[in-house]
Amino acid sequence: MGKKSRKSRKPDGQAGGTSTKGPLDSAIDTVAHLLKLSDEQKLPIETYFLRHDHSVSSCDGDGCYNIISLFMLNPAHLPPWTPEQSVITVCCIRCHDNIRNTVFLPTDVFQQKDIRELSLGSDVGANKSSEEYYRYFVEHQQNTTGCGFRPAPYQQCSKLVSDCLLRMKSQNKVLNGKEERTVVRLFGLESRDSFHPKEIRPEPAPDVNTLWLTITRPEYFFFHLSEDLFQVFGCEPGERLITSSDFEKSLSFILKDEYRRIRLLAMLDHMAMWHMLGNNEEEVASWLLWERKSMMVHAVSNPATIDAMKNNIILQLMVNKFFDGNCGAYYILNFRI
Repeated sequence: MGKKSRKSRKPDGQAGGTSTKGPLDSAIDTVAHLLKLSDEQKLPIETYFLRHDHSVSSCDGDGCYNIISLFMLNPAHLPPWTPEQSVITVCCIRCHDNIRNTVFLPTDVFQQKDIRELSLGSDVGANKSSEEYYRYFVEHQQNTTGCGFRPAPYQQCSKLVSDCLLRMKSQNKVLNGKEERTVVRLFGLESRDSFHPKEIRPEPAPDVNTLWLTITRPEYFFFHLSEDLFQVFGCEPGERLITSSDFEKSLSFILKDEYRRIRLLAMLDHMAMWHMLGNNEEEVASWLLWERKSMMVHAVSNPATIDAMKNNIILQLMVNKFFDGNCGAYYILNFRI
């Protein structure tokens, strides 16, 4: 999800070595200034940003998900006669690790046809509202990443970013560049919006088929272990028929690495949260939390945890997703006591 390259290339300076700030730099500076004022005056985000909308995606098999946001600057705090200014941001987060990359996109760039085609998937036309461009952008990201997007409250997004920063701090990782720092700071303010997270009790799913139907929904399109298992089998998803030995080899490869074990727990936690953003999907969230709970009795490095993960239905179904589904049966390990 999201490209691994960090930043868009900035415009070159003028001839003679005298550089000028391009539109992207100016927009970042403007937003950074408003954020500084908000911090200094301890004001909610709504003071300097007239409107803000947010969408959170499901995660892929690498544990990555996106927060896509629209921030509309309050014209009352801009110089007179300044046209409407708004930005679309993307914060791509590894749910078990760090911020993978960010995007900072002033919506006025959509007046250019080539940028509309590149960023929105087609030429949807000029002179659309910021909200319309935001909806087109989210829809295009949904189509290209294979992940579902759902509206989310600001405080939920703020918590996701804050939790990520805490993980980065514990690992001595830092943010990369002014753009990335500015996007992250946009989620560090208070908000007037009310937010009351739901408490969900973990409950077991009715049966394996019900869980299979869950993780084969469209928004779970990339919820598999293709990059991991490509290292084992050297093929793409759906190209290889599953066998019992392949199944065992897959589980052993994935679980020998503590990083992947931590990722599995974080993915289930994120997907439970994502389902709770929807309407009447608390039951699905409870199933995922139940599967996660069974793997958290001991420390992630404990052999009992590794054994529990090997016996976990969700992980086993994720392995099955990598292989050709025409084999006619799931491979599920017998549970060990």
